[in-house]
Formats: sequence, C-alpha cells, structure tokens
Amino acid sequence: MLETEADVSCKRNAFLMLFHTAQDRAVAYLGQNLDQVANWGDILQLVVLELIRKIVRSNPYEKSKYIRRLLTLFQVVMPLPLGAYTPHPPLVAGTSAAS
Repeated sequence: MLETEADVSCKRNAFLMLFHTAQDRAVAYLGQNLDQVANWGDILQLVVLELIRKIVRSNPYEKSKYIRRLLTLFQVVMPLPLGAYTPHPPLVAGTSAAS
C-alpha cells in the first residue's frame, strides 16, 4: 500500500501504523526507499525523522547510515544559498556605562 498510495496523508498514516506495530518492517521499508524521502510530503518526512531518531537512540552505531540522508532532507526542506551562512555578532558586543 505504501508504494502505490498517492495520498500523502494516507501514506503517512500507513507508515505510522507500520512504525508502531512492526518497527522492523518500517525500518526495512525506509532502508529500501531512503533515497526517495526528500520527495515525500512533509507530514510523512516528520514520521521518518521520528523513526530515525528512535533507531539512533536505540543503536547509536546506525547514525552514520542516516546522517547523509538527513542532511540531504534538511537541504531540500531549508535550502541555503551558497555563502549564506554568516555568523551573527553578539547581541551586546560591548557596552559603555555612563559614569
């Protein structure tokens, strides 16, 4: 059903049900479709993030498997133009007290 479902809400609900009832199957499905997560709807991506968080908490060695995909997902969701990162100056760089 997950692969053929076109409605993102239905797909999210199906994946969420799979996540809570058969986590090993949800992980297997995610592993097979990890490259496509960036194209899924945002409500489904949130469930994927929750599953990855749960996986990594229970097995920290799995983090390297998902980190690149997460970074790709964040880049798709919140793209930054090249050179857009500039560190912010401190809010109070220096104050001079009147004497």
